[in-house]
Amino acid sequence: MKINFEDKFKELNINNDILKKVDCNNKINVFYGLSKEGKKRIAFLSTIMSEQIESTKMISVSYYKDKESLNWLSFDLENNNFSNLFYTFCSDIVNSINGINDETKELEYIKKRFYNWKKMFQNISTKEISEEKEQGIYGELYFLYKYMIPKYGVEKSVASWAGPYKYNKDFSIDNTWYEIKTSSINVNTIEINSINQLESNNDGFLGVVKVEKMSTEYKGEMSSVFELIQLIMSETMSTKIQEDFLNKLVEYGISPENNYGSRHFVVKKVLLYDVSNDFPRLTKRDIKFIEIENVIYSINLSGIDKFKVGEL
Repeated sequence: MKINFEDKFKELNINNDILKKVDCNNKINVFYGLSKEGKKRIAFLSTIMSEQIESTKMISVSYYKDKESLNWLSFDLENNNFSNLFYTFCSDIVNSINGINDETKELEYIKKRFYNWKKMFQNISTKEISEEKEQGIYGELYFLYKYMIPKYGVEKSVASWAGPYKYNKDFSIDNTWYEIKTSSINVNTIEINSINQLESNNDGFLGVVKVEKMSTEYKGEMSSVFELIQLIMSETMSTKIQEDFLNKLVEYGISPENNYGSRHFVVKKVLLYDVSNDFPRLTKRDIKFIEIENVIYSINLSGIDKFKVGEL
């Protein structure tokens, strides 16, 4: 079940203190809407009381009983500037309890998921993100969702993702690796920022994600960083792996206070190249002078067509 909470909240009228029920498969009833103060809210109704959850600066948590002595647990967004992240949070929370059909376990999952998200909501960064950086992260997340997860499974794929930590390879898994480059559909070269990016004792792959930049009003599927985060989070994964994924996003600088998610892209194609002995790349053996510590170079995609082993 994948619920687009952005669309659901936009469909609400301006009346506050109105909650609408979400059609989902669990014991706890799920609602979304606006509080009396007009804050975006996701709420859970159960016959038993949840364990106490501490609020954060951006998400306030509240409890109360209704006239039928049923228990309400509500999460309110404190600042609408962070709506994109809140929509993703709502989708993940609801998806995490789908199909459990046990109130106690569902409340436990809600608490665990919230604490996984807590670090993200506490990540305060007002630094603007460049288009180039966001495009690169978008490409890595797209490759993770569309290629790695179907091939290796969600848990191994998320664990293999090392892009945020500035390792030499974006993905290292089993006995191979993947380096991902994202570029405009009209650009026929990619830049290799380090000798180590394509050098390894093991054969690997170069993935090139070709994108077209769209306007901020574009609403196509999988067009933004936050949409990809939501799709990846909707995959079934352990609490530990989900926490690892969110920590990597924080490490990348994704914060509710910067401009992540404001840019939109369309993926035109994904090219996959086999990087082995004959692939045109620079290695440390090619550098004869020890005084040279690093080299940045470009590869023309037309010249490596014979190494292409796949296209998405």
